[in-house]
Amino acid sequence: MIAWRAFRNMLRAAARDPVWAIVAIILGPFRAAKYVFGVLIVALLVMLVLGFGTELLGNALGLSARNPIRAVLSLGAALVTLVAIFRMVTNPMINHFGDRPDATHGSAR
Repeated sequence: MIAWRAFRNMLRAAARDPVWAIVAIILGPFRAAKYVFGVLIVALLVMLVLGFGTELLGNALGLSARNPIRAVLSLGAALVTLVAIFRMVTNPMINHFGDRPDATHGSAR
């Protein structure tokens, strides 16, 4: 829900200042390269830790490779990894365009 609000706010900002939007589109990949590389490293580490963890847990429980419980464990690890990746990818947008409780939105404060 927060990501959707941030996305709408980003579209409003682009509509207010199209030159900013064009420059952001052109220069965005250069600015984002370091962050994307970091996200890839963290996602790889999360995937490896959860993958090996589910395999070790499956072996410790004595589950065979074709056991449905082991498949559910692997699916859970994949879903947690995808949620972590989604959160890392949308975090800059949420931080920049998200609704902040301290924003006064033009009130006279």
